[in-house]
Amino acid sequence: MNGGPGTEPRYQQAAAIVRARIAAGDLAPGQPAPSGAALARATGFAELTCRKALRTLIKDGTLVPGPGPPVTPPVEADANTVAAVSAAVTAASHTLRLG
Repeated sequence: MNGGPGTEPRYQQAAAIVRARIAAGDLAPGQPAPSGAALARATGFAELTCRKALRTLIKDGTLVPGPGPPVTPPVEADANTVAAVSAAVTAASHTLRLG
């Protein structure tokens, strides 16, 4: 199943391709990952191999399972960002007059 001595298994190669697409910004946070069939067409690997790659990416947290295809995890805001936004909304609500 390997491409030769010293090479990664194809499912790991397919997983690396998806990771590279995420790193390059081709797959934005929350965007669906390619299906096993789409990844197979893009890589030339067997669909079963590509599905194993997607399962591996879910297992390591690179992708999260969804009701459809797995998706890249959403960007998590840090506590300082959330606190700053919350303070700005609170301040604005005190000065905003409705009606």
